[in-house]
Amino acid sequence: GNIANTWEESIKRNIGFESRFFDNSLKLNVDLFDENRSNILAERNSGLQTFGHKYPAMNVGKVYNRGYEIEADYQGKVGQVQYGINGQVSFARNEIKFRDEALGLPENLKTEGHRVGQFFGYVNDGFYTSAEDVVASVKPVGVTPIPGDLKFKDINNDGVITSDDRTAIGYSSTPEYVCSFSPRLAWKGVSLSVLFQGVANVSSNLILSEQNNGQQMYPFMMNRWTPETAATATWPALHSRGYQGLNYQLNDFILQNGAYLKIRNVEMAWNLPAKWTNHLKVTGIRLFASGQNLHTWTKFKMYVDPENLNMVNQTFPLQALYPSSRVYNFGVNINL
Repeated sequence: GNIANTWEESIKRNIGFESRFFDNSLKLNVDLFDENRSNILAERNSGLQTFGHKYPAMNVGKVYNRGYEIEADYQGKVGQVQYGINGQVSFARNEIKFRDEALGLPENLKTEGHRVGQFFGYVNDGFYTSAEDVVASVKPVGVTPIPGDLKFKDINNDGVITSDDRTAIGYSSTPEYVCSFSPRLAWKGVSLSVLFQGVANVSSNLILSEQNNGQQMYPFMMNRWTPETAATATWPALHSRGYQGLNYQLNDFILQNGAYLKIRNVEMAWNLPAKWTNHLKVTGIRLFASGQNLHTWTKFKMYVDPENLNMVNQTFPLQALYPSSRVYNFGVNINL
């Protein structure tokens, strides 16, 4: 017979307050929330599959979400100069409370207790420093590393590195923090505003590797490990074609920090004085210049905009993604 599925259930709690200080010069809004979701439709993985049949998805998943949103705005004046700043930050973290996981799954590979979409990979222990170090250290099954390859921790202490030695690393591809701040100035019809926006606690599994069978390299690989650069190397040793090791399997060395801060928008405007516009028989004239995506600060490896991480082709990232456009606008608004 068929097994019926039911709706997910959600219990949300929310508390917030709005406040004003100093004759409304300072505004502060705070919102706290959490949510328990249950009956989430999920695959059953704990049952035996002796006869090769998969179990149907059932309403067994549970996820807990919590977070906050804060907005502050200050407006002041010195002489004829008005100034202000607006800041916003939001934080949201989820945790898998129950997922029907495979029987015998090692604790380090279980998703329960971690974020939805948490990355799992190997944990590096530096580079193999010499041929003697390779001989004396744990190694991946079926692979003989060379000095300069990444060395990985034997999480389950079985003497070899296998897929069972992966564990939770970094975050997920969904940012936990989203923030912005926007300073502004105004003086005699001239105004200037800048919007900075950024995200944090976000990872990317986009791996810029030795692609196309060792054909494609990147400038940051110039400081690769060699016997001469061993003390200062910031990238593993490079290989000829056919490399089968774990350097470019997902690990905490390769996993990228997807956080960024951008100048999202800048606008400067001038409202012409009324004595000028009156002569022209119009209500008002506003000249403006603006720019979007003018600059990005990030630790993310070059070429790819971290804002577009989920759009990237993992195999050929550079050939498959247009960068974010930098846009400049100049114009005039005339009110008749």
